[in-house]
Amino acid sequence: MSTPDDTTGNGGDDPISVLYVGRDPEFVALVATALERESDRLDVRGETAVIDGISVVEDDGVDCVVSEYHLRDGDGLDLLTAVRARSSDLPFILYTAHGDEAVASRAISLGVSDYVRRTAGDEDFHLLASRVFNAVSQYRVQERLTESDAHLATVYGRVTDGIFALDDDWAVSYWNDAMAERTGVPAAEALNRDFRELFPEVGSEIHGALEAAMASGATTRLDTRIDAFDVRVSARIYPDDSGVSVFIREVASDATAAADRAGTDDAGLDAGEVADRCDSGAGANAGTRLPGRDAAERERLERALRDLQSVARELLRVETSEAVAAVAVEAVRDVVGWPISGVWFYDPDDDALVPVAQSDAARQVFGESPTLHRDGEETLIWEAFDANEVRVYERTVGGSEVQHPDSSIESEVHVPLGEYGVLLTGDTRQGAFTDVDVELLQLLASTVSSAVERAKREQTLRDREAELAAANERLDEFVSVVAHDLRNPLSVAKGYLEIAADTGDPEHFEKIETALERMNALISDLLTLARQGSPVTEFEAVDLRSKVTHAWSFVATEDARLEPLDLGVVRADTGRLLQLFENLFRNAVEHGSTGNQTTSGDAVEHGAAAATVTVGRLDDDAGFYVEDDGDGIPESLRERVFEHGYTTDRTGTGFGLAIVENIAEAHGWSVTLTDGTDGGARFEFRGVEWVDIDDAE
Repeated sequence: MSTPDDTTGNGGDDPISVLYVGRDPEFVALVATALERESDRLDVRGETAVIDGISVVEDDGVDCVVSEYHLRDGDGLDLLTAVRARSSDLPFILYTAHGDEAVASRAISLGVSDYVRRTAGDEDFHLLASRVFNAVSQYRVQERLTESDAHLATVYGRVTDGIFALDDDWAVSYWNDAMAERTGVPAAEALNRDFRELFPEVGSEIHGALEAAMASGATTRLDTRIDAFDVRVSARIYPDDSGVSVFIREVASDATAAADRAGTDDAGLDAGEVADRCDSGAGANAGTRLPGRDAAERERLERALRDLQSVARELLRVETSEAVAAVAVEAVRDVVGWPISGVWFYDPDDDALVPVAQSDAARQVFGESPTLHRDGEETLIWEAFDANEVRVYERTVGGSEVQHPDSSIESEVHVPLGEYGVLLTGDTRQGAFTDVDVELLQLLASTVSSAVERAKREQTLRDREAELAAANERLDEFVSVVAHDLRNPLSVAKGYLEIAADTGDPEHFEKIETALERMNALISDLLTLARQGSPVTEFEAVDLRSKVTHAWSFVATEDARLEPLDLGVVRADTGRLLQLFENLFRNAVEHGSTGNQTTSGDAVEHGAAAATVTVGRLDDDAGFYVEDDGDGIPESLRERVFEHGYTTDRTGTGFGLAIVENIAEAHGWSVTLTDGTDGGARFEFRGVEWVDIDDAE
């Protein structure tokens, strides 16, 4: 069975708890069963009332709610309103045949995640399951991004500079620990307060600078003294659409200010010496500066923390995991400040780390990055990936302990991207990376991992939607053909029935019987086509020669001859393989006789000489072939013979070779039609997996 969750990625195997609420208990049970058949990840609970649905959400917790519109004690919008009162973003899908635009509009205004129309008696449960997976995927990715933002806020909180943010109404929207310590105002008291009312005593110069930055939209730097706190500060004001972010640090402590006034402190140091001690961490208030960081480095940190939020927003817009990797490499260079970097994604099929993005600087140092296998020479990068931990390396005296020992790189940081891969950055200097660099790279990696997960799931959804659109197009064409083919014999039977009723002529009853037999053949082939088209999920080792001779015994071969050559053992579904050979043999015997022109999968005039059918193994061992020695099929018609219902014979169904193609595709094989060795039709099947005879035994 094809499931909507055959994807890789973080959380790809996590179960999903679904609450389905509907009016009819029997239909609710059907939906629960159908969804759980679509994927074993889905655990569906059914309820038939709004009040019961609310209780499940409150008490048990679910990952997604799916509700019909008409319920026993209200409607789906009542349930949506109750759910939104408890969670603003829990996935909620309205699944209903009620097509009122007002209902859809109100559902959207209430925050519905998706709105899926259903047709009674023709429900598409695969589509519904896909929508559930998509909604939950988006919800979980957003949770990851929220966690990343929280992590970023934690970093802001640990920075020893004062950091705060104001919205465009001057209300405090962020207040870090350093601000609380310096001002004596805790974050809980500062948040949502008007900054001007909270600190009227800081002076008009600071208020004016904030107002000017908001008005102009330009980054502003302000160096001033705040008499109320007896301190001199340097502030950078960064405006955006929602207000301003402010980074503020003390450039002179109380001791330095006293030294400014008196020219010396109690220890006899002049003002310059006191300032030096503060800058180097010796003074009592030196914690206002990060140890060992000069002004340029501090400015880089401020900018990086702010710009990482812009990177997160940019990553929400990219559509592929490769594009995410490219943005990550640019962010390492532009935000964190290291030009040499690359991203490798993990390929589970090959158990290898495959390069997907590389900076220009990295390319100049290393050339094109190679695919890295566990048993290769350069395997250091696997330590970070397997342990899911950051690794910092320095070149040793012997020249090892870096991923590329033959390069000029002296320092490296390997940052895992969860289960998706590794981000690597390096520098040509020893000890180049600080704790702040590593923290920033970890923040970036967390955001990148979430973006890769989202991109993979959205790509999978786009692929499924494209497949579904193509399948719907084929289905429409198929239904059209079937409807036409079934109506014809039905019309014939109905017409001759009326005639027979009037005349009593038995000849007309024979024609009715013929028409009904035609309908029966069509229905039989349609059922076979539907059953044989689903993907094969259970393979077994099958001796091809024995199945060929077995299938031949089911066909009215008359004088035709079978020549099965040396074949072998294949992995296949035995029943479907028999059906494939039966259809091919019947096609060859009925239509491949010497002197006949075969134009479809169905009968034409019989010729004089009996056909010889050969089954053999392809020279390149890619599969097997079935060919006859008849007149063959013109090249212009070779694609059409596989179409549903295509036939030039009024007695044939036109589904024989369509069934053959479906069986091949269900096995993952391809089938092509070409000229046979002696001019007949030759069907070649490729992608076949052969089994060693000893293993098969």
